[in-house]
Amino acid sequence: MLDIKKLARKEVFNFEPYVHGKPIDELKREFKIQDIYKLASNENSLGPSKKMAQKLTNVLLDVHRYPDPGCYDLRKLLVKKLAVLQENLLFGNGSDEIIELLGKAFLNKEDNIVTSAHSFIRYAMAADLMGAKVKNAKMTKDLVVDLTEMLKLIDENTKLVFIGNPNNPTGTYVKKQDFSEFMSKVPENVLVVMDEAYYEYAKDYPDYPDTLAMGYENLIVLRTFSKLFALAGLRIGYMIASFDIISVVERVRPPFNVNLIAQVAAVLSFGDKQHLQSTLEMNKDGMSYLSAEFDKMMVEYLPTITNFILFKTKIKGKDLFKKMLEQGVIIRSVDEYDLSDYARVTIGNNKENKIFIEVLKKVLT
Repeated sequence: MLDIKKLARKEVFNFEPYVHGKPIDELKREFKIQDIYKLASNENSLGPSKKMAQKLTNVLLDVHRYPDPGCYDLRKLLVKKLAVLQENLLFGNGSDEIIELLGKAFLNKEDNIVTSAHSFIRYAMAADLMGAKVKNAKMTKDLVVDLTEMLKLIDENTKLVFIGNPNNPTGTYVKKQDFSEFMSKVPENVLVVMDEAYYEYAKDYPDYPDTLAMGYENLIVLRTFSKLFALAGLRIGYMIASFDIISVVERVRPPFNVNLIAQVAAVLSFGDKQHLQSTLEMNKDGMSYLSAEFDKMMVEYLPTITNFILFKTKIKGKDLFKKMLEQGVIIRSVDEYDLSDYARVTIGNNKENKIFIEVLKKVLT
């Protein structure tokens, strides 16, 4: 008889799969509901750039060919836009893949990573997969990543420090001065990963760190096209770091890991300035509306600089998720982040936001 446990790495059985947002089609099948409003995965409710979508047709005629393994056109664009060298960039099947690649490239069983409590779970998963230890620093009382607490946890076995900025699922962020002070105290042989998945929503805040201008050799910056650029379904993200770091991660990066359509769509989406501005305006309006409604309902929520809001309700987040689900509205419970009294909602378009509030009022009364 096949004994699969003897064949598999033991770390696999301690490894919990990522809990993704519930897909719309799955909810339709399960509850026989046609009108579904998904506000669970921090996607762009405006949808993708129409200019981009119209130009993708010709690309489909080339899908019998492997994609450019080096993402030449996108790399060239980002070199210009970000003022970095081409050897400072690495592309992945979403920034999730890059997080995993960092674990594969740098972590051994005797190593550890330092991250924050209530932070993106994929950081811990990268360590778990490699059998490395995870050290979680407690957050501040306002649910902000506490860099002082993180420093206390760094030891001689620490290889990677992961910071979500802004942090998912809280929406809070580390400020420029605090981050500069933190980096000045981090040992130079410890790699600091700054996950800036929501960078485009946060970059105009005056005290948000301009990480690319800081010049730290041990700093890695992650960004994605899944959020503002509305390409979550195509999976494409990138890493900015020194050549020495990039060259190591390149050794474990799978060939052709970013598909052809994703590469072209990213270039075209980056160029549609009107679409990007419209998304930011929609998010700003939605944030104002939801904040005002939460205030009226006396629902506690965290200030955010992202496209989502973490809020606290009278019932457990998991129970609220189920009740909202039955009404065709998908939000996110955050139990896996040890925030069982909270839920997270993506800031959607005007219709989605209003329906969310209507259903929330209904299930809470």
